[in-house]
Amino acid sequence: MSELNPELRLFGQTIRVFTDELKDLEKILFSFDKVNVECQNGEYFFQNLAYNGSSINAKLVPNVIKDNNNIVSNNVSGWQAYQQESGKVVMNLKIFYQVVRHLMHSDQTKEVVACRDKLRDIFNQYVIHTGMKIEYKVPTENSAEATLSYRDIDGQLRTETLQVPEFTKQTSADSCAYILLAKKQSSSKHGTVEQIPENAKPLLQALFGEGYEEAGAVFQYLSKPCSDGELREVRVWAPALNTRSTERAVVLYINDSDWFYIDACGYINLSWPALWVVVGAPKN
Repeated sequence: MSELNPELRLFGQTIRVFTDELKDLEKILFSFDKVNVECQNGEYFFQNLAYNGSSINAKLVPNVIKDNNNIVSNNVSGWQAYQQESGKVVMNLKIFYQVVRHLMHSDQTKEVVACRDKLRDIFNQYVIHTGMKIEYKVPTENSAEATLSYRDIDGQLRTETLQVPEFTKQTSADSCAYILLAKKQSSSKHGTVEQIPENAKPLLQALFGEGYEEAGAVFQYLSKPCSDGELREVRVWAPALNTRSTERAVVLYINDSDWFYIDACGYINLSWPALWVVVGAPKN
């Protein structure tokens, strides 16, 4: 672990960063304008969410997608078809990340805390599908190419091709490898994040978009603390090189080991609930 710099204070939070990442992270933290999340009749309104190089406004009803009061579960193909047919925007991970990031950077009013707690309740019950998938190509000596795809807010299919090398494996036999974003720690240390390896940055930027460097803090803010009161460890998972040549879903969940998972190893044909968002919705 790199040497820690003196603490930075941001919107009432303590942010601790590593020496060799201070310059870039300072740009991100201090370019993030103070934000306010507005609530009206159980709906939450977000302005200027960073999204694919521009910004969007969005309305969130913090609940899983339902049809006639029944929870809808789909696999990747099902969610992409659902979005195209229903006109509802299945909340892909880039939008969801910016929503939670805005909540974290907002004044922690009772409305903001209520929104976060409703999202926490969802993750205490469900694995959440992001509507995204990654096709991992057969790796070669010089390449570990993968293509991320999802239905964009305009209904069009969007793809991004990037390099996804093998990350850390717990044992040599593991079929998946992980990037550690934040260790399990006391709530007083919220904002302490792990140094992101250079070769992991393209994947994190593709998944989260702007401010991906804060992901450890964002998902610790989102997830309910462990039974001992500590913040959950946050990990991103991707297939090991020996299990590539496969398509996998991107899903989010809490597991029984005090971890929050951003799992880019989800089985492509399994079905899970998803969240939805109304893009461009003005507050009445």
